Amino acid sequence: AELRSRLDRVKALRLAAQFERGLAEAQLVLAEARTLDWRPFIAEVEVAVGELRDRVGEHQEARATLHRAFLDATASGNDFIALRACIALTLVESTKLDRPDAGLEWAELALVLIERLNLQQGMHEASALYALARAQRARGELGLALATHRRVLALDESVHGPSHPDNAISLNAIGSLLFGQGQLDEAQAAHEQAWAIQEQTLGREHPDVANTLANLAKIAEARGQADRARELAREALKLEQAALGPAHRR
Repeated sequence: AELRSRLDRVKALRLAAQFERGLAEAQLVLAEARTLDWRPFIAEVEVAVGELRDRVGEHQEARATLHRAFLDATASGNDFIALRACIALTLVESTKLDRPDAGLEWAELALVLIERLNLQQGMHEASALYALARAQRARGELGLALATHRRVLALDESVHGPSHPDNAISLNAIGSLLFGQGQLDEAQAAHEQAWAIQEQTLGREHPDVANTLANLAKIAEARGQADRARELAREALKLEQAALGPAHRR
């Protein structure tokens, strides 16, 4: 019960963007969990450690920890944690380690687990499809990625309603792809909608806002609005450094 409570605190720290503190606590919980030899719980903690390692820039270490989590979850019959590991591995491989083919394989496995666990049309399928879209984009399949992100947004809105932080993540992804196609008005509208949701639900100081502001800065620069682009980029950097520190590895 104590370790479960501490893992819940790790999750709270992550939600509060306290990634370094969350990782330190998660590693302590993992060390103690291993002494108990309770493999399903070990796998769950390993996923938390892997996800936090990714957030602090330790991408190779994140991949190794998440792979171990997948093996432990599968061996102990914990398909739900295996699914979480697959989704996280899709993102790490595709977006951080430049291995989109490996990411796509993990995404396909995640979708198989979604079907096996009968989790279609909900938040878990939305998470798996989001990871798939990121793998598709990394492979250069931009049309597929845009269509998949739009499916994710529709699922998110059906599950959470119109104003949820997950919706903002999808909107940012859609806006970024539209920007790449030169559709500046549509891209700006998507990013501004994401920004409004984030400020309402996360607060204007949250590090996720930094990504949205950086996207808007690119659009301002493309429009020739140099002063506005610099202002947005400075604010994005300030938010990121406040949350993650100046030495954070992307």
